[in-house]
Amino acid sequence: MKFRMTSRRSKVWTLVVSMMFLLQLLATDMAYADGLNLELAKQSFIKCLACHSLDEGKHGVGPSLHDLNNRKAGSVSGFKFSKALRKSGVQWDKESLDAYLLNPQQNIPRNRMAFGGLKNDEERQALVCYLLGESACE
Repeated sequence: MKFRMTSRRSKVWTLVVSMMFLLQLLATDMAYADGLNLELAKQSFIKCLACHSLDEGKHGVGPSLHDLNNRKAGSVSGFKFSKALRKSGVQWDKESLDAYLLNPQQNIPRNRMAFGGLKNDEERQALVCYLLGESACE
């Protein structure tokens, strides 16, 4: 059975993804530094929502990003990470996440994240602080 995205299905899918995004933002209980461009961070996070969640233990194509600050890369339970990520030795902090999001494949070769990276410095830094929380970006 082939799945075809009809116009109606496309609209429903867009609505569902948008609602999921809004619920994620409402459920997120994080403090932010005065200098963080929260609107830019939220807009950037939309790119992540296709694969990731901020809910603990809720994995999609990618792992949950809940409690990411100081977590060892490839270590969250319930998700099958690439060998490259598990063996990377990376611990997520402001610098490591910024470098990874700039160019995931260059930063950790052979990882499975199909994302080309965020080239805009301001957008990437806002997203990093959004994901890690205020304490990581002081």
